[in-house]
Amino acid sequence: MFSRTVKSLRPLVTRAFSSSASAEMKRMKQMLRYYNEMLNESMYLEESLPRSFSSIEQFQSYTRNHKFTDENTDLEGLNKVIMEPVWHMIDRGGKRWRPIICVLIAEAFGYSLKDIKEVAALCEIIHNGSLIVDDIEDSSQYRRGQKCLHLIYGLDWAINAGNFMFFAPMKHILDSRRIPESKKLSLTKIYMDEMMSIHFGQGWDILWRRPEYIRNNVPNEEQYLQMVALKTGVLTRMASRMTCHLLDLDTHTSSCLYNFTQKLGMAFQIQDDIVNLSEPEYFKGKGTRAEDISEGKISLIVIHCLNNCTAEQRNRLIDILCMNTTDQKIIDEALKILNSTKSIEYAQTLASTMIKDAWKGIEDILPNGEAKNNIYSLSHFMVSRTT
Repeated sequence: MFSRTVKSLRPLVTRAFSSSASAEMKRMKQMLRYYNEMLNESMYLEESLPRSFSSIEQFQSYTRNHKFTDENTDLEGLNKVIMEPVWHMIDRGGKRWRPIICVLIAEAFGYSLKDIKEVAALCEIIHNGSLIVDDIEDSSQYRRGQKCLHLIYGLDWAINAGNFMFFAPMKHILDSRRIPESKKLSLTKIYMDEMMSIHFGQGWDILWRRPEYIRNNVPNEEQYLQMVALKTGVLTRMASRMTCHLLDLDTHTSSCLYNFTQKLGMAFQIQDDIVNLSEPEYFKGKGTRAEDISEGKISLIVIHCLNNCTAEQRNRLIDILCMNTTDQKIIDEALKILNSTKSIEYAQTLASTMIKDAWKGIEDILPNGEAKNNIYSLSHFMVSRTT
């Protein structure tokens, strides 16, 4: 049973859409809070990934290659080097919108969290693992208002913990007695397909930050969209593919939902790049203003600016991006160039259009009801949020 606090939010979640943007944003935050409390009370993450190995038997459920130690197996050491940093990251929170979209899809077709909780956990755990690795690759300093894990535990522990998070939740799915054996091979194929895609997208993203490459190889808008479709859109797409497969939804419905959730992830990334450069609340969580400039990130905003600024501005912006500077005056100079071409506004328009087009693809296949309304609201929240 859910707590009284969670139940009390239900009327707020079902309230009719408000014409006021601020009222709708408030409603969305209440909805996210409601579903986050639901997810937390279900212990869906802990069921997929224990907070610690409390016994040899529990450890052996994760590896069959346990031959040389028994009672003297160093579980305390494993808990310190793997489970502690893993849960340090997960417990920082986040919007948890990826598992929420899994639940909303299930609810739209008459199912609930219990029918897809393994997939809801998988996408959230993998996402958090990717953040640990991404922060290392970007040399980031802060994540969710705290120092990045590699600055707390060291590069070696952080890489190992992040990579562990890519595999552990899939192991839980394969070991699940609730999921039919006939579905596990297909789920594994989906997982392998999309995890490969994530690394292709990340590969382009980090390649484009190398000064020796980017000076002569600035990607165009189509190449950027392909990169972000793989890097960010794919994890949400994987979650929806697995959810649809578990629920036995028909091919057409499933395909429409795959496309919608991938575009949702893409729009989320574009909005993330926007708030990184423009929103004070986001700066607080990152610990620095316009961190993407310091990292030399080639975002849609940057690509649009490079295609529309003067030759002098183009050369200067590329120079700044290649510096990896933390000098705020130089960063502000780059922001001034980006603002001169209204590139942030361009990215905002493209993200909003992407969401509208994506919604058209599923509007007629989703049954009318609360879940459909919440999916609609969540999709528009992705491109209106300021953190």
